Amino acid sequence: MSFTLTENAELASKEGSLTPNIVLEIDGIDTVFGSVTINKYLVYGEEFSYGENYVYGGLIPIADQKSYISFSAGTTTTIKQTLNIDRGTGESISSITVALLDKNEEITDMISPGNQVPELLGLKCRLKMGFESTAYPDDYITIFRGNINAIEAKPGVILLKILHPDNKKNSGLFIKAETKLNGDCNIGATVVTVDDTSDFFSKVAGPSGSYDGSILYYVKINDEVIQYDGLSGTQFTTITRGALGTTEANHSDNDTVESFIRLIDNPINLALKIMCSGKNGPYVSSHNIDNFVRLSATSLVSDTIFFKDVNIEDDINVIVGDYVTTTGASSGSNNVSSLAITSIDTTEDGSYLTVAGAGFVEEVDTAGVLAIRSQYDTLGEGLKMANDEIDLLEHININSRFTSTYNMDFYIKDTMDDIKTFISEQLYNPIGCFSLPRKARSSLGIHNPPLPGVNIKIFNDTNVRNASMIKIERSLTKNFFNAIVYKYDDLVLEDELINGLTTIDGDSKTRFGDNVGDKVLQIHSKGLRSDVDAAAVAATATARRLAKYKFGAESIRDMKLSFSDGFNLEVGDVLLLEMNNLKMSDIQSGTRSGAPRLWQIENKTVNLKNGDISIALSDTNFSKDARYGLISPASFVKSGSSGTQFVIEESFASTYGANEWKKWQDLIGVSVRVRSVDFATEGNSTIQSISGNTMTLTSDLGFTPSAGMLMEFDVYGTQPDSIKLIYAFMSDASNDFADSSPAYNQF
Repeated sequence: MSFTLTENAELASKEGSLTPNIVLEIDGIDTVFGSVTINKYLVYGEEFSYGENYVYGGLIPIADQKSYISFSAGTTTTIKQTLNIDRGTGESISSITVALLDKNEEITDMISPGNQVPELLGLKCRLKMGFESTAYPDDYITIFRGNINAIEAKPGVILLKILHPDNKKNSGLFIKAETKLNGDCNIGATVVTVDDTSDFFSKVAGPSGSYDGSILYYVKINDEVIQYDGLSGTQFTTITRGALGTTEANHSDNDTVESFIRLIDNPINLALKIMCSGKNGPYVSSHNIDNFVRLSATSLVSDTIFFKDVNIEDDINVIVGDYVTTTGASSGSNNVSSLAITSIDTTEDGSYLTVAGAGFVEEVDTAGVLAIRSQYDTLGEGLKMANDEIDLLEHININSRFTSTYNMDFYIKDTMDDIKTFISEQLYNPIGCFSLPRKARSSLGIHNPPLPGVNIKIFNDTNVRNASMIKIERSLTKNFFNAIVYKYDDLVLEDELINGLTTIDGDSKTRFGDNVGDKVLQIHSKGLRSDVDAAAVAATATARRLAKYKFGAESIRDMKLSFSDGFNLEVGDVLLLEMNNLKMSDIQSGTRSGAPRLWQIENKTVNLKNGDISIALSDTNFSKDARYGLISPASFVKSGSSGTQFVIEESFASTYGANEWKKWQDLIGVSVRVRSVDFATEGNSTIQSISGNTMTLTSDLGFTPSAGMLMEFDVYGTQPDSIKLIYAFMSDASNDFADSSPAYNQF
């Protein structure tokens, strides 16, 4: 699921009557604006007015807020997200309007340049959603972000139009440059002399101080391509004649010289570099630092930068590998330039970055500030998007799991007029990926078997509002194709793809016979090349797509959900439908009492004013031929206090570190087995509650767990259906599972 809710937000979302709250944050403006009162948690040591009916841990209104957002005055009421995963594109609304009531002329003052900020136009904004009964910002999620593009003042109301970061992709890059030769350029010449090189591309150092080898610079003169490594006012220097298989030739004075760029890299890396590059400097320029080295009154950690009461990772989406520069610290040892972040961690008091080898010394309450440059800002030319506008971790996760061995090689012969289309159709689509508008950022999905997380939502007649009216549709015009044609190997001097791969699915042809012809999906890739395994990449992506669409994937056009059940779902998410409960025709079982099935959200519409949510789904279709599952968690016991309570510890190189409990936080009610490593002692029970790393079970194991014992999932037959569908279990090779589901190895 895209958005993970806090426990309080999850509980609030299940209440019968909810008051949604929309909150607008504007960079540089201290006041936050809501549609209703914005509340926060009351904590010890906090000042508040006595006589009010408040309790510690309860909610009080935040300071410096205004309930000025008005839907009736023009605030956008509907947010839409759509996918066209056949083409590798995902869309969301490109802009949103927020109407602020101009009480006492306060908003007029805010929009007037120089009064509160030098200029409101262009400032970054975030629109967050929560409930009146939950705490800001802890229990809120970001539903939209962007920059103020237009301001409209009406009597008593100010309208702010905010553009989504994806709009930055609707621009041109690598603008084609042209000049003329100044004198002849004959065979053997070691420089190319022209009238002017000012419009041509030159090397720009990345954050590490080195040049990125994934971008190479050339000029084209007649039918010869010449690589260059340097340029001056009138000359291209350090040249390689007859590059890219062209032939060195004589050229005459005033012959046309054109720019020619080559991009060579993994496609997802290229997408990130195109989005992040162009700043050629920090995306965050002066973030306040609290301490160097000291994390708390009792904790000192070398080479760290500490931020009190701030989750630096969430705040600006900084990631490991980005580069930091620090200035303003009183100790010279703490002022460093362009060093890579090696880890990011949180504590109860805040968060910190580790910069291995930085040599920081302890400095508390420092005046130092931090600048951060993206590790992907390396091309010199790009969209200049900041980290918080891109779902970096999902790009990195998909790349590391599925596409890290893929490479592309592009010849950029003309201006890239539409970067959004280039990223979607040339970088993502050929490798079986598609763009996604998720977490209010530019994100990514992949055609792959459905592997839902443990917090997958389950839908049935209790939470589908139009359960008796939803319809399943399967057709030959939507979500169906049985042949895929790839074209690749772009020529240097001509716009022509000369090789390819055609795959026609035999199973689909057999099922439909002569009644259905070939429904072909065409993919034309200018970056895939035979010398970098184009055929293998095309074959893998083709297999994934055909597995999903060769028989026609079923779809549900309009499933209505309550605000509480659907507000934190997004397109691309996988959910579980209980087919038998909904009495829906199930073509897998041939009945209306089929097993639970996984579906993917293709479209979503949210009415922010009344909370109505509508989603469209497509069947993942993988489940017809195979079963897929996640590997279940397991943890070692650190110590035990009784047969129902014990403490677990960091196990199996956990990504959660000391917070081992996070492996299990969404698994309350799951059946577990606690055992010794040799199985000599074992017992089973169900997780009742989790407090930190302390686990409490519903029934006694018959012994007190001791250090070194293992807690793991119990056997298949003890688990609820949702767990059986999500996680993998082993079965005897000759027998089905206890519920008659076939063993995995029978497929």
